[in-house]
Amino acid sequence: MSIEHIERFQKLHLKVKEACEQAVNEGGGSKSYDGRISFSIDLPPFYEEDSAPLYHIHLQCYLIGPARSYDWFGLTPDECLDKAEADIDYYIKSERY
Repeated sequence: MSIEHIERFQKLHLKVKEACEQAVNEGGGSKSYDGRISFSIDLPPFYEEDSAPLYHIHLQCYLIGPARSYDWFGLTPDECLDKAEADIDYYIKSERY
């Protein structure tokens, strides 16, 4: 994972934070975990050591989108970030919170 990926992830976090703030200001009910987001590398288990590692973004957010938590996976950091950004942008633009 490069510094560019980390910067992209930080921008995604800021976008989620701003959407949460807007939803709360508009009267949305919130949970203490809203906006918690992580970006990790899931390495294969012992018996599947030939499997490729997966990049994983996990978001807990009751305020945006149709669920309370979300997971995106990719074989590369870019693939994972692309998926998460697309869905989060859709949720925010759809005002599904």
